Amino acid sequence: MKETDGLRYAGAPRYPLMPAWILALVEPIGLAAKLVPQFLFPLIGLPHMMHFLNRIFHTCLISGIALSPLSAVAEPLVTPITALVAPVDGRPQYPLTRTESIACGHWDKNSQDYPYFGAPRSRNTRNHAGVDIYPAGGAGSPVKALADGVILKIAPFYTRANGEVTYGVLVDHADFVANYAELEKPEITVSAAIKQGEAIGRVSGTRQLHFELYTKGTTDWLQWYGKQPDNLLDPTDMLVKLLYPNAASPGKSDGMAAESYSKTPAN
Repeated sequence: MKETDGLRYAGAPRYPLMPAWILALVEPIGLAAKLVPQFLFPLIGLPHMMHFLNRIFHTCLISGIALSPLSAVAEPLVTPITALVAPVDGRPQYPLTRTESIACGHWDKNSQDYPYFGAPRSRNTRNHAGVDIYPAGGAGSPVKALADGVILKIAPFYTRANGEVTYGVLVDHADFVANYAELEKPEITVSAAIKQGEAIGRVSGTRQLHFELYTKGTTDWLQWYGKQPDNLLDPTDMLVKLLYPNAASPGKSDGMAAESYSKTPAN
């Protein structure tokens, strides 16, 4: 999934939307057809019509044609990158893409701490569900909301070896949901509205913001085992464009090569 000018949701329709009046007729009946046992069709007197409408409903889901909000298929929503703000200030201490983070030399070859999306974790039994951003200011750096939103969840996210409990803050940004994690205990509360650019919290002693991106409607963060979850999105391209607006290529900050990053420990 890759967009030049914005974010497109995984599972977004590949075909034009169906007219609303067709949806209003087809989807409720199609859903009803799914709930009616086939052995009752003869009693209803409309077996062929019900079966036909049921097939239309299934075809819409399989083909990716957008139905009404009752369906599980994501709507074709696109959020322009230019409408968002970076979650932290300044140029990160380390690159966040796969190629650049491996090449920068900060992490060992077989490290389980690479910051890129999908990196191996837990002895290669799971994948990194987000991207780790090391802000220039380190611990205590403010973390800002990409866009206006509402706080969905605040809960402990990760406990460091020294006992420090870090927190995750799940925010509904209307067109997408984001998890801003590994923060100090935030002062904001669940259900609170937050404005674009407003501080959600501060980076914890891990000295990094762990950022996860989800499709609209997500209500909780997750861990990634096996196949990538359908509602989990790769935020890499979006973050590169927000954090390195003058970069010549993804993962390179303002034309600086990965070798220019220091190998000074981040923790």
